[in-house]
Amino acid sequence: MCIGTTDVHEHGKYLVEQALTGLGAQVLDGGVSVDPETLVATALAGGAQAIAISTYNGVALGYTRAVLAALERQGQSLPVLVGGRLNEIPADSNSGLPVDVSQDIAKAGAFACGTLEDMMAPLTRVAPA
Repeated sequence: MCIGTTDVHEHGKYLVEQALTGLGAQVLDGGVSVDPETLVATALAGGAQAIAISTYNGVALGYTRAVLAALERQGQSLPVLVGGRLNEIPADSNSGLPVDVSQDIAKAGAFACGTLEDMMAPLTRVAPA
């Protein structure tokens, strides 16, 4: 599993790393405030079977789409799990307030993980037997 964050709020990344390590997973550090292309390159170079993203700063959907697009450009497909504050400010917002984008993340093809427990189903799909 390769894990990175969209911003400098790395506490969620740390918690997920600890949980995954406790489950026996090998965790690749994709970085903090990492560019989507760099995160994907790190995951592919390290042989990751999935990518986990921790986000907090209101860019969850755009960042997820960028990671999925980077994977597609590389001709690869990995499960992408996104957790943290799953929100974003809509382009047409007149208030500047973020809205929940969990369903949009799922529609884009990633797993929206509101809790660590939400990560379990996608993880069991990629865990070695």
